[in-house]
Amino acid sequence: MPKTESTAQPGIERNATQTRERILDAAERLFAEHGLEGVSTRDITALAEANVGAISYYFGSKEGLVFAVFDRRLTPITRERLAALDGEERAAGKAGPKAEAVLRAYIRPAVEHALDPKWGSTSFAKLMGRLIGEPGTTTVERLKKAHFDRLAKRFDAALVRAIPTLSPEGLACGKTFMVGSLHYLLLMLDEALPCLMDRKPDCEDLVQRLVRFAAAGLRAA
Repeated sequence: MPKTESTAQPGIERNATQTRERILDAAERLFAEHGLEGVSTRDITALAEANVGAISYYFGSKEGLVFAVFDRRLTPITRERLAALDGEERAAGKAGPKAEAVLRAYIRPAVEHALDPKWGSTSFAKLMGRLIGEPGTTTVERLKKAHFDRLAKRFDAALVRAIPTLSPEGLACGKTFMVGSLHYLLLMLDEALPCLMDRKPDCEDLVQRLVRFAAAGLRAA
């Protein structure tokens, strides 16, 4: 007697989900180590122990896989950042939030996710560093546009409102230094950070320190 959909489908769906996640995990790790252009689809499927056609089946192409790797990590962070900024702006009313509140809305979600074991250790932090430094290929430019254009507009406007003396050049430089500091911190979370003095990373402490540092830098930019 053939299996009904109700008995067969759950197992099929679980296996498909597990395979897809293994491919994403393998791609994230390999892209972090070797860059987006330095990894073949065969490298990924070999590490994921998946069929060589699995990438086409689940993601359509290697570029589709690249986008899925970033979407998995960045989409929830972007959602939380924008929701946090919305909350700060509602709470502040017409005056608008202070720079520290704007920066906290941007920084906290990234640190919280990085300290979550499900984040995948430092692989994605390394991959983000590569995205920032990778040559401007079409894929890289599309990724940056998809994930950061809207976010940048919202946070840039909030920072300029919070620091009216901030020039366009100061904003660009300040953001570069802040984002660089944030990604270095995320990259080093599983290392012996001198600033922690052998203590385990504490999310609130790290966020507050980086917020103070970034706010002072932006005001001085």
